[in-house]
Amino acid sequence: MCGICGVLGMNDEGLVRRMCDLIRHRGPDDDGYYSDENFCMGMRRLAIIGIASGHQPIRNEDGTIQVVYNGEIYNFLALRADLEAKGHRFYTSCDTEVIPHLYEEYGDAFPEHLRGMFAISLWDSSKKRLVLVRDRLGIKPLYYTTIDGAFLFASEAKQFFAHEGFKPEMNAEAVDRMFTYRTIPGTDTMFRGVYRLLPGHMLVHEGGKPVIARYWDMPDSEAPVAVEGAYVARLRELLEESVRIRLMSEVPLGAYLSGGLDSSAIVAMMSRHSDEPVNTFTVGYGESSDEFEYARMVADHCGANHHEIKISMDRMTQFIPVSIWHAEVPLSDPAAIPFYVTSRELKKYVTVALLGEGSDELYAGYDEYHPLSYSFIPEWLRKKYFEFRRIPLTARDKRRYFGAAIKSGIDASREMDSLLSAGEGDILYRTLRFDVKQMLPSHQLLRVDKISMAHSIEARVPFLDHKLVEYSMSLPSWVKLNGGVHKYILKKAVEDLLPSTIIRRPKKGFNIPIDTWMEKDLKEVIASVLDSSRFERRGYFNADAVRQLSRSQGLSRGKAKYATWLAFMVEMWSRVFVDQDVKSRTLDIARLV
Repeated sequence: MCGICGVLGMNDEGLVRRMCDLIRHRGPDDDGYYSDENFCMGMRRLAIIGIASGHQPIRNEDGTIQVVYNGEIYNFLALRADLEAKGHRFYTSCDTEVIPHLYEEYGDAFPEHLRGMFAISLWDSSKKRLVLVRDRLGIKPLYYTTIDGAFLFASEAKQFFAHEGFKPEMNAEAVDRMFTYRTIPGTDTMFRGVYRLLPGHMLVHEGGKPVIARYWDMPDSEAPVAVEGAYVARLRELLEESVRIRLMSEVPLGAYLSGGLDSSAIVAMMSRHSDEPVNTFTVGYGESSDEFEYARMVADHCGANHHEIKISMDRMTQFIPVSIWHAEVPLSDPAAIPFYVTSRELKKYVTVALLGEGSDELYAGYDEYHPLSYSFIPEWLRKKYFEFRRIPLTARDKRRYFGAAIKSGIDASREMDSLLSAGEGDILYRTLRFDVKQMLPSHQLLRVDKISMAHSIEARVPFLDHKLVEYSMSLPSWVKLNGGVHKYILKKAVEDLLPSTIIRRPKKGFNIPIDTWMEKDLKEVIASVLDSSRFERRGYFNADAVRQLSRSQGLSRGKAKYATWLAFMVEMWSRVFVDQDVKSRTLDIARLV
């Protein structure tokens, strides 16, 4: 696991070194650089595989192809054996080394052979050709921008602050999307002019311009018709294999354990394939959302070495700025903050951690999916219900609360209807496909990568192995939502591994008692920020209207709370990224409010 960056259009190793310095947290073990005429790239390394020999950049035999990359290639040993049989020579035990040789052998089709998570920068010096690749599901991030005619790319957007010509400006359209979808799907980011390379895409920069193309997409074809038992057996086989290959590590390994179905299934399978007890970690708040009871049950059942992290809500507030700094977005989901604290504690014990992200989107785990399976209700009505549940603020709400600096151009209902109508399959399939392709990489996976890597932890997500995803998305909807049971097929696939209480209990994650936090410990902080002249002068929001949100009659209580939280987050994001000089930046909550 690493962080990477580079610049095309100038040979400035000093700039690339400064970019790498801004992500030292992603790779505290090593750094490396490569320079060519009009090009330079670098990396920071978190050593996990091939610790002694995995220094990057890594090249082919004659040095004409150079690679830095962030991620893990789980099938690298099989790829290496095949490439060696074709005459390629290897000099390290690191997974990175298969990449330049795959490029030699297969050209731009080389990512199709990789099984894992990755963000790759490959430089072909003979053709002065830059190739950037992001993994199929968007587990690893990759950003790009143009500054003063030079093309820059990086694992984190904050790395662009190293260029003196980069002027951070908030992207108003991104804020509009955040208030529409709770995240920023697509290529946009919170920074104007900074873009994400989409999952399953490749960017080739050659001859003075970048060209982006898709190399992978979710297949629309359905799995062969089978009895329920056959579907269950195949899912179990693929999930077990996915967990097993993700135990590959030369450093200590563990798992986030919420006590819910997804993380519990991962821990159970890890225990089956591990020689030693699995290190597991659970967070709790002393409120009704406390997960300790169920996590203990799973840990005891699996013989895990369990760790409990108790968080007091008054301590949580201090971690807001640093969590925003690492996530690089307003935290629409407050769970990112306890995840930051949990990861900090977890680092004392392990460097690699598995977690259950992606299962809800693959197997219809969220409550709002439920009515989509009701075939007796007209599809247009099912979509309307889903939009009502999913979209936090209507166009009218946004017109009321946005200021002059943000002009909402998104008709959320119309756009959502168009998105859910595209493609093959029934309405549930199309919704799950949208969530896996758009919402998951821009929201949950962004949080998982950025927050875990803030503490030099590699997070692995077995449910998002692309072979497992392809099979899961080919399954008929009735095996996902069956008789009102969410994740029906997953529960069947793991029911022999876990206590029945875990199989039957409702979905839970790293939930945070947001009501208590906002009404007690955080109340004065939010009021101080939203009542400030700085918030009003910025012009993002109608300050008077936002200040009345907690007493609003025009919004439901839940929507008022969400809008208040997100307005607070956008202002805090601006104070962290826009208002401060990078050299004198503070992440002290007391100094920022």
